[in-house]
Amino acid sequence: MTFNKSVLAFFSTAVPMAILDFFWLGFMAKRFYSPRIGHLMASSPNWPAAIIFYIIFSSATFYFVVLPALKSDMSLSAVAIQGALLGMFAYATYDLTNQATLKNWSWTVTVVDIVWGGIISGIVCAVSFYVCKKYIF
Repeated sequence: MTFNKSVLAFFSTAVPMAILDFFWLGFMAKRFYSPRIGHLMASSPNWPAAIIFYIIFSSATFYFVVLPALKSDMSLSAVAIQGALLGMFAYATYDLTNQATLKNWSWTVTVVDIVWGGIISGIVCAVSFYVCKKYIF
């Protein structure tokens, strides 16, 4: 894979992930998260940490789901399921660690975050797989 294709492939995961999460957090932060864990939330996002997260997680979804799917010619639905599972596992790791170590962490937040992790990762992997297969590789 050439450098240009690698960069395009990375952006095929990073862009949809950032867009979907931006809308999710923009819509849900005040309506859902603040009432449940507002006492733990910063007044504004830590942008360097957020950017590092998106780089790492976008890379992980591409490396562990999209790239193997391209090599094995998986179906789009199988890629979405694989992506959803990866997202659920990753978000469960974060939320269940918080559940285990923080006072007053909401079980509702844990469940909703794990579901969201599955949804966003499934969609992102499916989009990236489609874009890579059709336009990049």
